[in-house]
Amino acid sequence: MMSEFANNTAAHQALAPDPEVLLDILLKDVSHLLCREFEQRIQLEGLGLTRFQCIILSQLSLLEGCNQRELAESLQVDTATVGRQIERLVAAGWLERQDDPRDGRVYQLYIRSQTRNVLVQLRRLMSQLIEDCFTGVPLERRAMLIDDLLIIRKNLPACRARTE
Repeated sequence: MMSEFANNTAAHQALAPDPEVLLDILLKDVSHLLCREFEQRIQLEGLGLTRFQCIILSQLSLLEGCNQRELAESLQVDTATVGRQIERLVAAGWLERQDDPRDGRVYQLYIRSQTRNVLVQLRRLMSQLIEDCFTGVPLERRAMLIDDLLIIRKNLPACRARTE
């Protein structure tokens, strides 16, 4: 006769998702919670920026002088989506556009000098959020998790190629 523990364990295992499904659920859940918490922290700072605008500014700080298409590609989003945000960021004084000397039909994008201080503040907010998230996780396990996620990210394009 099976014990109550064995019955409960068997029932739990029958209802539990496959490890691959659990990974997908966990990654989505953690990503959603991180995004929501970062958005709240941005709002508490009173910066007047959305999370996506912060991502655009951060990415542009690494790609200064790029055009809208290049920025959209680096963020893996639609050019029109980035374009609407660029319009808002330029109007608010966070970014500036300059004519591209190679192609008069496009603009190069640059961070305004006052935006650089906000980028430092955003990096501090994100660092604190990550530190808060990793509370209770030993340093060596943090590094292992990040290493594993980088491997998974690197493997994903090859997975797509195999299914096409």
